[in-house]
Amino acid sequence: MGPAMKTSEGESRTGPSVSVVTIIRKGGEAPFLSSLQNQEYGDPFEIIVVEGGNRSQARNLGIAQSRAPLISFIDADCEAPTRWMADLLHGLPDDKVVAGVGGVSSGKNTASTQEKAIDAVFSTYLGTLNSPSLISVPDTKRYLVNAISGHNCLYRRTALVEVGGFDNRFLLNEDTDLCARLREKGYRLILDRSISVQHKRRENIADFARQFFWYGVGRIRSTLTNRRCIDDRILALFLVAMSFAFLTPVSPTLVEAAVLGYFLAVAVAGLVGARRSGTVTLLPVIFLLFVVEHFSYLIGLLVGIFMGRWKESEMCEPMQMQRYLVSPTRNGR
Repeated sequence: MGPAMKTSEGESRTGPSVSVVTIIRKGGEAPFLSSLQNQEYGDPFEIIVVEGGNRSQARNLGIAQSRAPLISFIDADCEAPTRWMADLLHGLPDDKVVAGVGGVSSGKNTASTQEKAIDAVFSTYLGTLNSPSLISVPDTKRYLVNAISGHNCLYRRTALVEVGGFDNRFLLNEDTDLCARLREKGYRLILDRSISVQHKRRENIADFARQFFWYGVGRIRSTLTNRRCIDDRILALFLVAMSFAFLTPVSPTLVEAAVLGYFLAVAVAGLVGARRSGTVTLLPVIFLLFVVEHFSYLIGLLVGIFMGRWKESEMCEPMQMQRYLVSPTRNGR
């Protein structure tokens, strides 16, 4: 798992109330910092920016270096609204059995045509399977979930330490694995869809396809590494797709019917997404994105099978960390 971690029990409360951990690529920039430094929040907090390593390693370093009883995570390509931190803390109940709360995301207000079309896809079940990392329709729904996404979340530090943090082997799906281990310990997780960040979407079809190809690779490699990462829905859909591939020579009529049914489902989901996001004029792009998303993910699953489990040998280069202390704002609660 992660590096040795000390709990924050008994530490002085004169320190930061929350540690915000985010990671950037080696040599990368942190343009999102201004949105974190302008939070309307009434207590001091710290921002820990980790450069280098894989996502699990970097987040574990953030946990180990944090000086607060609560730790939030946000991705480097996300911007937080001014009430983001206050809303996360408000969303975490006093009940210590709840280890964390997470939110969702939407595209930026200045999004391009394709980014708006991606948000339309992510506003539907067919485009997200209700994954918190993809849902793009903020609303008032709040419910227990199996996992929350590392791009917008808040955890109790003691719970993270108890399960050993993130598994350093995982290059992707590290948050799914972490949440599964928390639930095995009896903890619960809440998704609050009213808590949203602005998440930069992929700007072209090739990048979007590459994103979901690696999501597929990550999902199957995580599943092969530990069964707790199995998603029954994805497994079932994968087996159905593979069965139709083998049935093509035997029963082409059945396969043709299945393909027709798939495109009908895409058409319906596309109309629903376009209506929700007000992007009806982008329907052709939305339809295309659905197909690219699904087939890129499927190919990723197949490639991931041959790549096998996550391995210790894939752990990345040394990391660097920067800490920023933020004082309370007058507008804080």
